[in-house]
Amino acid sequence: MSESNSSINSKDQPSKKGSSALLTLSLAFKSIGIIFGDIGTSPLYDPPTDPQDVYGALSLIIWSLTIVPLIKYVFIVLQADDHGEGGTFALYSLLSRHSGISVRGNENSDDLMIANYDNMSIISSKEHPNFIKRSKTVQSILLGVVLLGSSLVMSDGLLTPAISVISAVEGMAVPAPGLTPAIVPISCIILVLLFLVQQFGTAKVGNLFAPIVSLWFISIASVGIWNITYHPEIFQAYNPYYAINYFIRNKGSGFTDLGGVLLAITGVEALFADLGHFNRRAIQISFPSFVYIPLVLVYTGQAARLVLDPTLVSNTFWLTTPSNPGVYWFVFILAILATIIASQAMISATFSLIYQSMQLDCFPNVKVRFSI
Repeated sequence: MSESNSSINSKDQPSKKGSSALLTLSLAFKSIGIIFGDIGTSPLYDPPTDPQDVYGALSLIIWSLTIVPLIKYVFIVLQADDHGEGGTFALYSLLSRHSGISVRGNENSDDLMIANYDNMSIISSKEHPNFIKRSKTVQSILLGVVLLGSSLVMSDGLLTPAISVISAVEGMAVPAPGLTPAIVPISCIILVLLFLVQQFGTAKVGNLFAPIVSLWFISIASVGIWNITYHPEIFQAYNPYYAINYFIRNKGSGFTDLGGVLLAITGVEALFADLGHFNRRAIQISFPSFVYIPLVLVYTGQAARLVLDPTLVSNTFWLTTPSNPGVYWFVFILAILATIIASQAMISATFSLIYQSMQLDCFPNVKVRFSI
């Protein structure tokens, strides 16, 4: 839903304004279940760094979460929607329309737009030709970059479900090592069931998933706060000096470790690609207020425990979860459910990308069924 469609005219009655606000809050709540499941389960992955560099690794994670999802995507990239649609193809459609180039040889500019026109002004490429319009080579490179970027997001959607689910199911092997052989079969069954529920549509899936993911974020925030009490000095790692010093101290290997640190923001592409399922304002409300803070707390808590006991690096999330059976198994069940939902974020994003690429004649037409 685009903001232009959901906005309320100033002459409308206050009740309609209230309804619009409630709708936005409702969409913000549902977006928690669809968009943020993937990035919300990133703490389940093992830390990629040596325990001696905990402060530096935490600083890198905190600033990665701040710069990429929060600042870049939530407050900048979401502004570049194509009439409510997000993702790589939406950006391509927007750029093509403003540059006056065609998609797959189609000169009809109406076909370059994923959504309907509203009151956006279009610059005439005939009166003001630009370097994209003038160069077929640049146009080919642009299309290649778009297809490559979309393919990488879809590849993430292929790998994320398996990695997320297995990372959660592994938790049962900590108190019961004898269950280790069952990890892979159980993960496969969960993934099959996940894809079976796709036929019910994003709205119904969001209604089901949002409360579960909300509980998950509350739980990891609580566990994070509990772990921080062991070593409150860990808050010093929020100083970017530790991130910079990490690279100075580790030199070339520090940049290699950065690839592992970026697992903390895996799935952030879905935040933009799933924009068409919700709206900009809903995402801008839900991420800063209900996603970012729990993630910061849980990573900080893990780092606090690693400073005191570096051996926990072998399976940090589960080894820093309270060992009380009631608490541990409650978090375990939530982790299983949350990782199932984490896969939903990339599945929805992949659907959006394929649907958009079909409209821009960059993908063979396939049958799409919408569930209401």
